[in-house]
Amino acid sequence: MEKFAIVADFSKSEVRKAVRAFQSSDTPIKLVDCFEKPEQLDNTIISQKKIEGIIVFGGDGFILSTARQLEAPIPVVGINFGKVGFLTEVSVNELPQCISKIVSGEFVIKKRIMLHCEVIRDGKVINETVALNDGVIKNIASRMICCQIKVNDEEMCTYGGDGVIISTPVGSTAYSMSAGGPVLTPNMCAIVITPICPHTLTMRPVIIPSDNVIEICFYPPYPGGCIFTADGQVYFDIHEHDIIRIKQAERCFHILNTGNRNFFDVLKEKFSWGGKKYLV
Repeated sequence: MEKFAIVADFSKSEVRKAVRAFQSSDTPIKLVDCFEKPEQLDNTIISQKKIEGIIVFGGDGFILSTARQLEAPIPVVGINFGKVGFLTEVSVNELPQCISKIVSGEFVIKKRIMLHCEVIRDGKVINETVALNDGVIKNIASRMICCQIKVNDEEMCTYGGDGVIISTPVGSTAYSMSAGGPVLTPNMCAIVITPICPHTLTMRPVIIPSDNVIEICFYPPYPGGCIFTADGQVYFDIHEHDIIRIKQAERCFHILNTGNRNFFDVLKEKFSWGGKKYLV
């Protein structure tokens, strides 16, 4: 693996500085292109230039944008310039070591499931997108909405609350966890259904196999002003009789991992789960 492209969040001065330093360094890999926005990624360009891997300079949000845009099965390595860094494996100081491992073949490519999300109106798909983290239904005025959730055409539940989160294992440490959902290891083939502030106190998150199909619709009273968001970055307006259908996407997101840190290392670092020992 030698030919790489860079996708960098040039809105951050520290990213611009790091990218320029990396481009001018004596790196053993071949940098064939540099994109300032994930939206510039094009499968035709990737194929023509025979790009084998992508280095993303930015935070998790930039990785999410890249994952939705990247249709080709090209592995991505993330250089963390954000706050949380669940998807970005290495810091900018660790980049030379990471590149050395890539050149010597000391890496694995890990697949992460994505969601395919559709908004259906009058029997037709009017909007669709993919998501790496989650799909969320909420009301923009924070009014209670009443949801009916079906799994494989079987009713799972109906409840009133602030909305619902449909999350991948990757997204289980994001909004879903903040709403009380479980943490899943990112290699699992599962989907988490997490209610947001349900008015039925017995309503709890549910984990289902990733090959199941989820449908969400509203029942009266409908407050108006509901939206669907994918990864907190793509927004669709939802009408009263719309159906939101979510299932596992046909494509996966490929992460290039050099073993700098594993998932549990990140959990301990970000959530302060380690560092102290207690005697029983």
